[in-house]
Amino acid sequence: MLFLATYRVKPYLPLADQRHLLELFEKHGAAPGTIAHYVAADASTGWTVIEAEDAVDAYATILKYEEYMQFEMTPILTIDEALPHLLEAMQ
Repeated sequence: MLFLATYRVKPYLPLADQRHLLELFEKHGAAPGTIAHYVAADASTGWTVIEAEDAVDAYATILKYEEYMQFEMTPILTIDEALPHLLEAMQ
């Protein structure tokens, strides 16, 4: 199963907290099963694609960072997985 984690650093986070967040990431890294990690060029947000059987490991990772960041976790499908169902729904 694939999940898309969208994250944003909490607004007005003091510089010392931003440094601590980066130290946490250096120590703990991304969630297990992360297959892609992107950040917006304007530093407003970021996305990770996680492949896992369930959201448990990603949830545990999010808890390490939630003091500094806001997260949304969305189950996603590849277009190849979704297309047959989309076509069937249009009949």
